[in-house]
Amino acid sequence: MDDAVNSILEDYLHYERINAREPGFKRINNGQTVKYISDDGAGAYITAFLGKPEQLADAIEAEKSYFRQRQTNFEWKTYACDGLDTLEDLLMAAGFQPEEEEAFMVMDLEQLPAYTGPVEAVKITTPEGIDDVIAVEEAVWDRSFSNFKTYLLNQLQNQPDYQSLYVSYQDGKPVATARITFTPGSPFAGLWGGSTLKEFRGLGHYRSLLHARAEEARLQGVKYLTLDASDMSEPIVTQLGFDKLTTTRPYHFHFKDAE
Repeated sequence: MDDAVNSILEDYLHYERINAREPGFKRINNGQTVKYISDDGAGAYITAFLGKPEQLADAIEAEKSYFRQRQTNFEWKTYACDGLDTLEDLLMAAGFQPEEEEAFMVMDLEQLPAYTGPVEAVKITTPEGIDDVIAVEEAVWDRSFSNFKTYLLNQLQNQPDYQSLYVSYQDGKPVATARITFTPGSPFAGLWGGSTLKEFRGLGHYRSLLHARAEEARLQGVKYLTLDASDMSEPIVTQLGFDKLTTTRPYHFHFKDAE
């Protein structure tokens, strides 16, 4: 891994994993781990381990004990670039369930090509627009997004600068959606979502959503876009100018499953 990549990953660790601020979440850095816990106790995740490799096993048990007292399931997101060779094995041995590995992709916004496609993405600024976001998500994933809707409405009302939502329409119908998050003072902005109705894929909606978010990030002075890409989406975003810097994998601990 060259010095330029190491520098980007170190900056990302500092700004987005250790010192990020997410509305509705409390950040706790105990010197070994950095975790974020939602104000309503419904969600929690660990973004970084700051201790020594030989302290990993004890840190994992300490976090399980911490969240067991609160009866809160939580996620531990791993990054291959951290060099913690035993972390994933220790998480599995402790009862965590892994998701699919994803590629951590980064684009320097100076390298973003101009967009000339026919599809226009619309920034969502009203509760009615959020209804369109939820309609797409529920149709794509075939499950309820009522809790996510509540979260988005609260964020829109109380901290609208944290993230922006976009929807792409066809003949007036919402057919694709995605969002972008911002950390104050950070050179990074995170791309999330990217859901498109099956029958409207391959028509330019994903590219339109990407460029709309990239343009907003550029106007805000952001240098890098980041995203976690599945095996299916990695070739697509590579063609759009993203580079793979490392891999990530979320591990989930559910107390009922572990009992």
